[in-house]
Amino acid sequence: MRCPHGHESTAADYCDTCGMLMGTSQSAGLGADGAAANLPSGMVTPVVAPGDCGNCGAARLAGERFCEVCGLDFETGRLPEAPLAAPLAAPPLGLPTPIGPAIGWTAVIRCDHAWWVHNNAAGGVASGVPFPDPVPAPIRVVLRGRSAVIGRSSGASVADIDCGRADSAVSRQHARLTLRDDGTWAVTDLGSTNGTFAGLALVPLAPQAETVLSPGDAVKLGAYTVIVLEADASAPS
Repeated sequence: MRCPHGHESTAADYCDTCGMLMGTSQSAGLGADGAAANLPSGMVTPVVAPGDCGNCGAARLAGERFCEVCGLDFETGRLPEAPLAAPLAAPPLGLPTPIGPAIGWTAVIRCDHAWWVHNNAAGGVASGVPFPDPVPAPIRVVLRGRSAVIGRSSGASVADIDCGRADSAVSRQHARLTLRDDGTWAVTDLGSTNGTFAGLALVPLAPQAETVLSPGDAVKLGAYTVIVLEADASAPS
């Protein structure tokens, strides 16, 4: 069998003398007797210039075993196997937790003028905090857990019940509401700057002490912010 360079070869895949792939452009894939060369499984025989890669036609440098472009192994005539699929990467840290289903309760946030007037007395927490004009509509926050933090979201500090930035007398992590096993709610002041008030009481709650709310009790905080919990038909009784 003769290779494209004219050397006699006993091998049917590569020339014994020059290593040229048998059956390229000059031999058109035929052996010395004109019959098709019996190439091993996976062998490729494209039409390329003598001495170039038999798969993609890229120039082959002296001494190279693998094609720089397609990776063809010049010694075996085989292409590289497809790489195994990379394992799925773990989800990056810090992603927000998926929101759960509603639990049948809604926190209604509103601006209370009477509460602002009370807090606007000499030295009160409302000093320097103007009452909104016009008064915004109440904000309804559907609760999706048995515990919810009241505050003002800012940067890394995220409140479940966000009172907004206008009432600067509300701390970022002001208080926590907790749904108890008996279906009642309790409020706990988280060490806020200006205190948390429940119901008609005008004395702030002791920090970190849980206080059970009676039905309809308002949670008062900041200069003018009032929060009332409302239950729908599916709320625990």
